[in-house]
Amino acid sequence: MGHPVSDQPSRSPRPSPGRRITPLRVLAGVVVVGSFLLWAYAFSGLARRDAPDTLDDASFAADAEPICAAAVADIDQLPPAMNFGDDPEGRADVLDRATDRLAAMVADLETVATGTDRDRRIVDAWLSDWRTYLSDRRRFAEVIRVDEDEPFQLTAREGRAITAPMNRMATVNDMPSCTTPGDV
Repeated sequence: MGHPVSDQPSRSPRPSPGRRITPLRVLAGVVVVGSFLLWAYAFSGLARRDAPDTLDDASFAADAEPICAAAVADIDQLPPAMNFGDDPEGRADVLDRATDRLAAMVADLETVATGTDRDRRIVDAWLSDWRTYLSDRRRFAEVIRVDEDEPFQLTAREGRAITAPMNRMATVNDMPSCTTPGDV
């Protein structure tokens, strides 16, 4: 004898409610996989980007660093400007001497060759910022001769003190001595 025949249509088994594929689960899976891929890309080194003012050729930085280091050493030999207390003229004179040394440094840096035209544009902009910074220092020396309590005012560039992009360029190009001195 065979199997009993039923009048009811056969039903396929239903997936259990815990294993159904829903749009929310698909979205969650995409987010998890996407996050994983994003972090894998970020840590792979493929996403590494140099700062916009990173020089293409390191020769300028190699030649500039000793020039800046010599200037910093000379400035370090001067008495700290803050040690002059009630002598604003003495403080201003030391500041002028340090600024003169930095101006000589900038003049020397202007003669250093760059590797590419792009590097020349970056270096020229950086040296232009240095000249502005030197003007700020000279103006401050004149101001403190009259009002010793006046704070040092820096020219702003892109909403920040001009020293920020100057120091960033020196840092990303491995010229630590070419950052602005903290002598003021």
